[in-house]
Amino acid sequence: QSAFKLGIKWGCGRAGRGSPARNNTNVLVQVGCDRAGHPAYTSGAPSMQQIVFTRIGGPEVLTLRTAPDPVPQPDQALIRVRVAGVNFADVLARMGLYPDAPPPPLVLGYEVAGIVEAVGRDVRHVHPGDNVVALTRFGGYSTHLAVAGSYVFRRPPDLCDADAAAPPVNYLTALLALYKLANVG
Repeated sequence: QSAFKLGIKWGCGRAGRGSPARNNTNVLVQVGCDRAGHPAYTSGAPSMQQIVFTRIGGPEVLTLRTAPDPVPQPDQALIRVRVAGVNFADVLARMGLYPDAPPPPLVLGYEVAGIVEAVGRDVRHVHPGDNVVALTRFGGYSTHLAVAGSYVFRRPPDLCDADAAAPPVNYLTALLALYKLANVG
């Protein structure tokens, strides 16, 4: 049984939160969790799973693989990924049209939400057990990910993983476009 669930998820659907975030066009990958949101592994040292694209093409080139569990470096946090955002850059990279993407095989994913499992000695702003969102620059379609601590942020408590993982790349792209292209600010 795969630890991955691929599909469209529009927000968290919690009562009292208003309408789902339908203005966000991201597809989300729910990673490393069963349907109830619990870890896909139950005991022992899990083997990390990743969604990798092995050749240029459509969604059919995405495959599941097992890889060694990452170990955080002194400046990194190890995150158990619960949700990874899928954005335009991911799609372009898979199609071979994103200039900064390394060639396949490649694990896509620029943004994730999950739980900190461990931190390197230099990371002090997040701790094991914290719910976080992170920018990854590839590698986000993994059950576990070691991310530079400076790109890991505590998830606001009123946001679920899906709402937290969807916007970072889209909003940062828009912000940079405003500052660099439109000279706003």
